[in-house]
Amino acid sequence: MYKHFYNLIKNMPLAEEAYFIFQQYNSWSNFNKRNVSDAPTSIMIEITNQCNLDCIMCSTQKGTRKKGNMDLSLYKEIILQASAIGVKVATLHTIGEALLHPDVVEMIGFATEKGLITNITTNGQLLTEEKSRKLLEAGLRTLRVSVEGATEETYSKIRRGGSLEKLINNLRTFKRIKEEKRYNVNITINSILMKENEQEIAAFYKLFVPMVDTPNNIFFNNLGDLGGKIDMEKHALEKPNYRIKNPCSTLWSTLHVQWDGNVSACCVDFDGKLIIGDLQNKSLKEIWEGNQLQQFRKYHLERTPEKMPLCENCSTIRVRMLDEYRMYKFNQKWRKNYLNHK
Repeated sequence: MYKHFYNLIKNMPLAEEAYFIFQQYNSWSNFNKRNVSDAPTSIMIEITNQCNLDCIMCSTQKGTRKKGNMDLSLYKEIILQASAIGVKVATLHTIGEALLHPDVVEMIGFATEKGLITNITTNGQLLTEEKSRKLLEAGLRTLRVSVEGATEETYSKIRRGGSLEKLINNLRTFKRIKEEKRYNVNITINSILMKENEQEIAAFYKLFVPMVDTPNNIFFNNLGDLGGKIDMEKHALEKPNYRIKNPCSTLWSTLHVQWDGNVSACCVDFDGKLIIGDLQNKSLKEIWEGNQLQQFRKYHLERTPEKMPLCENCSTIRVRMLDEYRMYKFNQKWRKNYLNHK
């Protein structure tokens, strides 16, 4: 059992790194002892798979699935089912820009009314003052903003079609309204670390921390290959050195509902390759307990995820243990750096 672990750490110079990896590996090795809960803890709802940007580290615009918006009636049925089986969190995002949906405010309000914690991930380009007020009034609990770059040049190179100036103005307005009305909403900034933006980390913190209250709400993450769709050689800072096929935790925690009612096992299923059910024919609970998802879990526990489309080339399940440790330390370092120099 520990042969892989030994091979990973035998040449590592730091005991701290080795201990981190041991904790990770031990956790994943015990996955087969985990019981499947009666319901997912969270649900990700793709209210649209359309996007207003064409980002270099995303495949939304290249996806083969039909583009469309979720019907409000279908959305409400999803929320009612989710609430009934005990789902706690609804995130209005998998693929696409949620703020493009004309009913997004009503959707947030309905989920909040039914007792779910509601989150949105957005690029922030459409976060106007009017939209901000309505989202806050509807009960939004977390606004996750995806940003790469601290200069207009870098931002527009990565997030093609977007404007950093517009994003900054929108975020400042959102925060101002939040503070004026004392809304209980968390603002976080998520950024992918790549060759294109690695020189702007200090500037990034200086620019965005005032919009999120604390440097702890800024998260840099490694670039993922989205199941083999992203050119890692071109954009990733370095190739991961340590890879083990580990179970994907989302199979035990989350359902991903696409705009047309299909349910996928994966949050980056751009082409609909991991469909495990259709809400036109089955309920959320039936899909959660269904044979297809059980089989997918079995593949992962047996360390044979290559039997599933997407999983074969996914960098997420071939966990970059040392890379994850270094990213954790990276975030700690820059948060401290900001606090020491602000």
